[in-house]
Amino acid sequence: GPVEVEILHPRTAQSVRVKLSRNLAGEAVRYMLYHPGPASQLPLFLHLAARGDFAPLAENALFYRQQIVDSGSNGLYLSITCSEDLPFIRRGEGEGPRVEETFLGSYRLVQQRAACALWPRGTIPADYREPTRSDLPVLLLSGEWDPTTPPAHGEQVVRHLPNGLHVRVPSGAHGFGGLTGVDCINRLKAEFVERGTVKDLDTTCVAGIKRSGFATAAPELKTIPLADAELSKLAGRYVADTGEFEVEVGRVEGGRLRVAMVGGGPNFITAPVSPVKFRAAGAPGFYFIFDVKAGRVEHIYAEQGGQRILTLIPKKP
Repeated sequence: GPVEVEILHPRTAQSVRVKLSRNLAGEAVRYMLYHPGPASQLPLFLHLAARGDFAPLAENALFYRQQIVDSGSNGLYLSITCSEDLPFIRRGEGEGPRVEETFLGSYRLVQQRAACALWPRGTIPADYREPTRSDLPVLLLSGEWDPTTPPAHGEQVVRHLPNGLHVRVPSGAHGFGGLTGVDCINRLKAEFVERGTVKDLDTTCVAGIKRSGFATAAPELKTIPLADAELSKLAGRYVADTGEFEVEVGRVEGGRLRVAMVGGGPNFITAPVSPVKFRAAGAPGFYFIFDVKAGRVEHIYAEQGGQRILTLIPKKP
């Protein structure tokens, strides 16, 4: 790399060309591994990239850069990690030819060492790395495939918590997004808080947690032009089929549609990939599909990662 890629601008939904570096491509892979849903798309995205189509990987790289890196406090991040993480990585441990052969390489470590050389470093207690010991009740949850805090860490911690319980979530990662059956986890947490103990906590429901299959169909990314008259047919006020909120759909400059929650909330600029299907800029894998019959919209379906998550119906006059 870098490679030049055409993507949708996350704020305008207009096509723009950007350069994707090897380092940020690796970061996209890393962040996608944090949740089972995005992880299920990785083989497909890497296959497409091997064929020269880097757009899905580039859009995810930009999405995670904005949603994770830009949304937090870099100062706080450095204050913590420069004191509590970096000092324990020995020189040469995270560099060298073997490290450069990994998909992430050493660039994060190299850049953070440079930043920590300039950032004020706090002091930590001498016993900082000693395990926490407590007889209080503790419920620990680890995703089976968590790439950053794997279950082995949970097993190590619970050894020093005699009234603790460590639950390994099948197919889970750092988060559980994209899994089915995760209501089990919410029930376990609620029951633990209500009872105040892990004794006799029934965890058998975790066996029913599953991940979906790997994505095999390339995402629809190529936009098409639509006349203003066609866009105007889709505009209007819609309500969630549950009646919880209202959404306004309207035309914006450049042949795009804005889908905005009335009264504040999510606001998407969308671009058409077909006369009735629009992709949301800045939200990879998020689409709005208009169900049109006899020239009138009967439903709008919101889909994320191929799963229908919301149905909207026209607001009655």
